[in-house]
Amino acid sequence: MHARMPDGSLSPDEFGLPPPPNPMLGGGGLYSTAPDYLAFLDALLGGGASARGRILKPESMAFVTDNTSATSPAGP
Repeated sequence: MHARMPDGSLSPDEFGLPPPPNPMLGGGGLYSTAPDYLAFLDALLGGGASARGRILKPESMAFVTDNTSATSPAGP
């Protein structure tokens, strides 16, 4: 990556990967495009399936929707 300087020249710009995700964030560490993330959320609302088809098994949906907040380090 480069940055354009006021005189029009280019200067190398430090570029690094983002820090590891915080597991307590709602996205759960997902990195994606907005449309794909919305499709994932749509599948969560649709029991694992969306207009694109099934992307989560029923077993995965049972795990994702299990109430684990009582045992979460963040608390209920």
